Amino acid sequence: MAKTREQKEQIVEKLTSDLKNAKITIFAAFSGLKVEDSDQLRNDLKENNNFFKIIKTSLVKLSLKNAGVDATIDQITQPLAIVLGNSNETSAPKTIRLFGKKSEALQILGGIYQNNWVEPEKIKELAQIPGRTDLEARLVGTIAQPLFRLNNVLSGNLRSLVYILSQYQNSIS
Repeated sequence: MAKTREQKEQIVEKLTSDLKNAKITIFAAFSGLKVEDSDQLRNDLKENNNFFKIIKTSLVKLSLKNAGVDATIDQITQPLAIVLGNSNETSAPKTIRLFGKKSEALQILGGIYQNNWVEPEKIKELAQIPGRTDLEARLVGTIAQPLFRLNNVLSGNLRSLVYILSQYQNSIS
């Protein structure tokens, strides 16, 4: 059923708001994507507060214009799938990359990152960045490693003294 002008205006208004609030937006072609795969992708993205929407290209162009984003999607004529990354800049690209390993039907066309158009390669680079918890663990390990080594060095003299004293005690006995 065709949408009325009022419904389209509401969609554009909502999408404009979503584009302004998203940390990253990914545009993808979805021809050949099965419904089950689409539902699975939606669920995977929702786990990290990201969203997957399929919207007419003309409405996307209006929303981008209203949001003040200079995007080069004029050459795109096929229906668009939009992934809105709300949690952080890397979780949506990672989810798309993992999904891409299972299904070739979703092709990244580009995206918006920090209010600028980025090519698909940039989105793939963002997907390679470790997650926040991984980076925090590396930082803690890097900070703790010198302390751990200092502790081993300082306790090594005490261990040697205890070992010498026990050997001396065993030789006397």
